Amino acid sequence: MAVPQQQMGLEDSECYNLLAPVESTRRKEQLAPTLQLPRTEFTPHFTNLLAHALAKLDNCAAVEVCKLAAGQYWQQQASTGSSRAHKLRCPPGLAQHLLDTFPNLTALTLEGLCVSSDALASLLSHPPLAMQLQQLDIAGSLVMVGNQPGAVVPLFQGLQLKQLSIAAVDTKQPGTPPLPSFQPLEQHLTRLHIMNQCDRAANVGYFTEYLQPLVKLQVLTISHLDGLKGLTKLVQALPQLHTLQLPNVTISGQQELDTLLAATQITSLLLDSVEALHISYADAPCNWQRLELTGMIHWGSFACLPLHSLSQPLVLGKDVITVEDILNPAVAAALHLVAEAIKVPVKIKELSLHMLPSEVRARHSEVGDNRFITPAVLQQQRVDLAQLVAMLQPLQCRGKVRVYNLHQVAAADVAALAPLCRDCTHFELRAGSVEPSLEFWHQIVQLMPAVKKAMPGAAG
Repeated sequence: MAVPQQQMGLEDSECYNLLAPVESTRRKEQLAPTLQLPRTEFTPHFTNLLAHALAKLDNCAAVEVCKLAAGQYWQQQASTGSSRAHKLRCPPGLAQHLLDTFPNLTALTLEGLCVSSDALASLLSHPPLAMQLQQLDIAGSLVMVGNQPGAVVPLFQGLQLKQLSIAAVDTKQPGTPPLPSFQPLEQHLTRLHIMNQCDRAANVGYFTEYLQPLVKLQVLTISHLDGLKGLTKLVQALPQLHTLQLPNVTISGQQELDTLLAATQITSLLLDSVEALHISYADAPCNWQRLELTGMIHWGSFACLPLHSLSQPLVLGKDVITVEDILNPAVAAALHLVAEAIKVPVKIKELSLHMLPSEVRARHSEVGDNRFITPAVLQQQRVDLAQLVAMLQPLQCRGKVRVYNLHQVAAADVAALAPLCRDCTHFELRAGSVEPSLEFWHQIVQLMPAVKKAMPGAAG
């Protein structure tokens, strides 16, 4: 169920007017408010404004999820450790103020703020809050350690968190680890997202020593990571781990794929992409039930993957298809695999079609006009379009579809593209020409019902 989002500015003069109606008119709905500092001159009084806002809100029993945030500019200041970043002080009573206003609070996010580890530990250790808080997201804020080198504040002492998002950062103090101890969460935490900001943490194995206590961990996400070195030892330390999400990792070659397949407890996997595979693993033993690739598709390597075990939709990131790919054997083999061998739906988030051969596009760039668009070129484009749509039919386009260099687009072309775009949410025609009409728009509405944004004739 979607939770309504409510963003509220924190200004002394306007706080009551902004926040009072929320409590009175939406008390019975489940809300997820964001209490955000306005885009005004720098003020060090975020905590005072927050306390003022909480007092005006009174009791909001419908709120279970809350975000405390600075504006975008101040978030950038926090990420760099600037002295102008907003400091969240956690005086005695702040946690109780939160609970007095949001008595059913179970999820808290701090975004774009600087907070000391001592202050944050003080806030989180408030017994009633510690008992009921299930989700904490502090990945977007800077948590500053104390003044003593090597000092590690027991940040999560007494908490029973099930989900945590946190940044791993290189500290300026020698002997200070990039992450706090997860020991207090060993019997509770099941989902962990680490936003990696450590220059020395290039591979997944770097985090093994910090994650070892988390014997209940089931889902692990590590952003901004490069490689899989150390994966075997990591999964051995996390016996209940079944979902691994590494959105910036590209599998390059046979050795890394072998490492992944050896981690047989992993059944759900998210990666950036797969490349440089030259040996087919299509029939290799594999326990993957779900696979998502967020980056560019490399069709030759994609066709080598073992996808026979998938039981949930295969999700692909983005691809660029040109008219030359109609005769590309690697693309043809991969799409045949999608159509015939994979027994689950295949969804793609972003697809771009280029409807002119590369040499024609180059000539167009040199000439700068459409003199080369002859009747023969237009006719060939319609033939190519029909072939591409038929070839790509096994893919379910669920996000953006961009069509480049298709000229004199009319309602009939919308109908031709419809089988490919039926489930897409964004449809764009770029660097071509369009002949819009009422029938053109009628076809988009009727044949592409999921489209929320259509851009005919957008600049390339």
